[in-house]
Amino acid sequence: MDRLNLVTKLTHNVKSFECGPNSELRINNLLLLFQEAAYVSAENLGFGYHRLQENNMTWVLSSVKIHSIKFPKWTEPIQISTWPSGHNRLLGFREFLVTDMYDQHLISATSEWLAIELNSRKPININDFKIELPNHGVKALDEKLNRLNPKRFGEGMEIFEVNVPYSAIDENGHVNNAEYVKWSFDGLRQANIEIENISTLQISFISEVFENETCKIFFKEDTDSSKLLWGVNAKNNEYVFAMKIEKLP
Repeated sequence: MDRLNLVTKLTHNVKSFECGPNSELRINNLLLLFQEAAYVSAENLGFGYHRLQENNMTWVLSSVKIHSIKFPKWTEPIQISTWPSGHNRLLGFREFLVTDMYDQHLISATSEWLAIELNSRKPININDFKIELPNHGVKALDEKLNRLNPKRFGEGMEIFEVNVPYSAIDENGHVNNAEYVKWSFDGLRQANIEIENISTLQISFISEVFENETCKIFFKEDTDSSKLLWGVNAKNNEYVFAMKIEKLP
């Protein structure tokens, strides 16, 4: 594959309903924009949603790490660039870069995606794909994306509980990844835990949650500038996701 042809660029004007009270793009809505850009990119390159659906498969986000210099504001035009950057046996790697109208760097992110079989919900060996995937590519972040393990977080404080509504379910039939970020920030707000000047957010997804199941979210202060959150499915006590937020000192 030609490396230059791997990059997909989408333009977007930040909408009012995508922003918080400070008029900045919310992180959960940033994830939705990443998701759409990834969909368009994969479709253009021949290994997208519809191609996988034909083989009873789909892509699901496994982990993402976002580094922010500045969050764009309401009405601001931005460009989201994304490209695949390689794969191993189970994970496809994808990068994101957000710039403003002057081509100034605002946000960068790296991510890992699983291809799963729709009936079993089990991961598929990417090496068995009968489609061309790039073996390597330029990374948006210098640091490695190490998967978060909530078992290592220790005890935490429950800050939020939600019975999953139908509106949280996406085209894959489970809770959309951005919902966990939205619920986590709602929980932080309810617990009067202020999170401002976010520099990095990392989240790893562990298990699926479905409509009418209950997700509980827990919080632990790691350091003065680092916070840990994780979700648990009340139905089976399985971990759902693990998140780490770092803010500027």
